[in-house]
Amino acid sequence: MVDYNFLPNLRTDTIDPAFRRYIGMTGYLVPPQTASTRIAATAAKLPKIERRLVDNGNFILIKRISKRFANTASKLYSMVEHHQKQLKRSVGKNELSPKQFQAFQHLAEDITTSVRKTRSLTADSLRRQLSLSPTHLVGYEDITLAIFISLNMEEEYLDYPTRYYEGINRTVAREALAVQAMLSLALKQAYYPVASAMSYDSAFLAGRIFAQYGIKRVAMGFGAYMADDNYRNVLYVRGQRIMLPQMMPNRYVRTAIVALGFWDGYRAHAGGVPTSFHFLGLGAPIMLPIVALCAYGTRDLSFDATSPILDAGEGFFYSDEPAYLKLRARKIAFALASGKQKSWNCPCGFCKQFIAKHPLNYEEAHKWFVLRKHSVVNASDLQPGGDLYTSLPLFSEPKNTTLRKAVTFARMGHNHWVLERIVYRLRDTGGSRSRLIKHLHDITNAYATHTESQVFAKSIGWVTDFVANKR
Repeated sequence: MVDYNFLPNLRTDTIDPAFRRYIGMTGYLVPPQTASTRIAATAAKLPKIERRLVDNGNFILIKRISKRFANTASKLYSMVEHHQKQLKRSVGKNELSPKQFQAFQHLAEDITTSVRKTRSLTADSLRRQLSLSPTHLVGYEDITLAIFISLNMEEEYLDYPTRYYEGINRTVAREALAVQAMLSLALKQAYYPVASAMSYDSAFLAGRIFAQYGIKRVAMGFGAYMADDNYRNVLYVRGQRIMLPQMMPNRYVRTAIVALGFWDGYRAHAGGVPTSFHFLGLGAPIMLPIVALCAYGTRDLSFDATSPILDAGEGFFYSDEPAYLKLRARKIAFALASGKQKSWNCPCGFCKQFIAKHPLNYEEAHKWFVLRKHSVVNASDLQPGGDLYTSLPLFSEPKNTTLRKAVTFARMGHNHWVLERIVYRLRDTGGSRSRLIKHLHDITNAYATHTESQVFAKSIGWVTDFVANKR
């Protein structure tokens, strides 16, 4: 049996009694930078059975350093984009001009220097983590590669040898063992140092090094991967160049091949796999089962992300039936008003509680459709004064009012509820490789049928087949 868990970020809304009533809580990811004294006190009183995985607080640091170099990186990447348009494919190794290559290298060295200056903060970070009563800890991390990715800097644009990527993870592994020596026995056994990678090959190296140092509990940041809006049709696996059938979203391809590479590297050295792994910043519904297959053999997998909260604020509802999707509230509203979708029958407690207080009036919404004959729902239709504002309140866009807070809470809770169902279904595979592969193919086939993006559908299909063939 494999234990899969999604850990909500500890925030005011996620410790609300209503949230905890409708979500089968297994624990929280506690971000030190947002944990106020009151929230931290609440966290300390949570049942001991729940995980309190305290993050290392590096997310804010990554954003701060990335912002410092963003302007320079943007100018450099615009040259890459121009080159890619000429090639009609992604730029491969040794395909930038010497001048471009040198500019990227100088930027990388400046970033590396900036990161090195922050390493003295580790002791302070650990003290802050321990003050939040953790049961589990996200450990030492080198944030250099996460910053590279956030600034659109790929391995292909840099002149770093293999030993550079090995060195980053070797330093993390050594520091992690030194920190563990200072922890209580319980936290030593629940300490997750953070591996770093940008590709299959660098992830393979990371996995091999963590195995060499006997580190059995590992975390890795996937937030930068999933925030990447770029596309590629070339990747490298053990030095072999692989041409993809079309330009595919980096976020899907990299997330899968990095996870695959880490487990392959770990297994290559240890003959086995990590006992526990935490995917930092990974909450995309379709990606959870894909990386679960990449991580086959590990018995404890956990995930966290702020995306179900942020997406709720931006008007997205997660779906697991009939497919793992992110649905725009405006499109749901149009489907309800037009009659294409008869009703919103979500069984989650968040939607049911909201609708009990703010009923949906399908008849009034349909009158709007008949009279206006619109082909889409616009923001103005769902905002105060709009024709659908009062008839479809769950999908409305209130201003800063009590209703706005209630709408956002319902959507945020709904999104976490969907993620909870997704991890429950992963548990139902029982750790069986064949059942997990079948489950994944069922999910990705449904995704291909229902997503509006054929590029996304083909990309997810390719990624699924690639991972399944490797596993």
